[in-house]
Amino acid sequence: MMFLGFCFNLFFSTIVAFYLFRPLFVSLGFSMAAIIGLSYFSGLGIVTQIFTTLWIFGIPITFLTVSTILAVLLGAGIINNPLLVQDRTAVSGSNISMAEKFISAAVIIYITINIIIVFMSALSLPVFAWDSITSEAYKAKTVFYTGSLTQLSQAFYPNFPFYTLTAMTWGMFGQGVWDDQYMHLIFALAFLAFTFIFFDVARVITSRLIAYIALLLLFSSNLLIIHSTLSYRDVFMMAHTSICLIGILLWGHKGNDRFIIFSAIFCALSLLTKLEGLPYFPVYLLMILLTGVLYRKTFKNIFNALIRFLCISFIIYFPFQIFKFTVGAGDGGWAAHVVGREGPMMRFAMISERFYNELFLWGNWNILFWPMVMISSLILLVVYRKDKLGVLLLISILFFFSVYWLTFFCTGSFNSIRADWCSISRYFMHFYPLAVLLISRVLFLTYESR
Repeated sequence: MMFLGFCFNLFFSTIVAFYLFRPLFVSLGFSMAAIIGLSYFSGLGIVTQIFTTLWIFGIPITFLTVSTILAVLLGAGIINNPLLVQDRTAVSGSNISMAEKFISAAVIIYITINIIIVFMSALSLPVFAWDSITSEAYKAKTVFYTGSLTQLSQAFYPNFPFYTLTAMTWGMFGQGVWDDQYMHLIFALAFLAFTFIFFDVARVITSRLIAYIALLLLFSSNLLIIHSTLSYRDVFMMAHTSICLIGILLWGHKGNDRFIIFSAIFCALSLLTKLEGLPYFPVYLLMILLTGVLYRKTFKNIFNALIRFLCISFIIYFPFQIFKFTVGAGDGGWAAHVVGREGPMMRFAMISERFYNELFLWGNWNILFWPMVMISSLILLVVYRKDKLGVLLLISILFFFSVYWLTFFCTGSFNSIRADWCSISRYFMHFYPLAVLLISRVLFLTYESR
């Protein structure tokens, strides 16, 4: 019964988001499976906003108060957005060759096995990792028993955003008692939800066959599979960051201005998930600007997109800033001084070595993956440099690498490399799906030019 209650709460928040945001998602051309995946992420975002709003107004955070607000939102969504007929045309099986059917079937079997493994692993262990306990589970348990966010100011990392800890607390509300045996299910479901979204996007910018190959590449990362079975925030951060950037690129590729609203929502969710959302924010803005320029949009269109993106992101993120200001949480140490005597050249060498090791030598990625990214980038620049979508994917990846390089070089975050206590592959995972899409796009262009 506890398991059913846990699952029901996750379903409840998902169905609320489904009815509230479905008109937007349908208008952007997403399939039903992708819409359900997007609703899972945005539903937990709604829960985060409810928790924060209740705390701001001094209302206890309980199952009753949260579910009451969700029920009101669900009613409003059902009234305003009756069931819509999905107008996306299915791919006819008669148009697919036997070779494509065989490859697709093999990939589906492989992916299904991996998904089963992820869920079995997620349900077999309670929360045990240090970061999971200190930055999420402990604080979620505090909110569960106190019904308030106030005590978080005395917990570990009080400045950390609390998208995942509110998701944990919400799941526990469904159980009625604190038992973290099923906690990892939240992250396994995030993995599954992102799989639906990623396949849908890959199918739009390439083809159905290459979308299956893209899924195969996505699942080739040991790091992604492992993190999908643990209560680390990086799987959610990967989803929110990648979806935000994908929306920006599709704004240029498909010409639908609603993609900016879509991207702004997931930008805000990335800000509410990890501190890294703040240094990513300039990347989002630069990508809107570059996408607008490359796709020859008018100055007014680009300006309106930037303003809309800024306003929506700020409105969603603002309640968390109220919390930080009220409890006196800091900035997370981004501006801290570097400890040690290393000069700029030594620091440059140490960062370069760490990047090289984690990209090419450690077991977090398929040994061929990042070389494939480099080869695909070279082919894109030499052969397909007029493909705007591929070029923008490459630029976005370079921007993310630049953000981390500059952050490690210029701020106290270098201490994590110097002391060797943090795996920066977790950061690379945030934009890893974009690299998979880059390979897939080049493969598609090559296949089409035969």
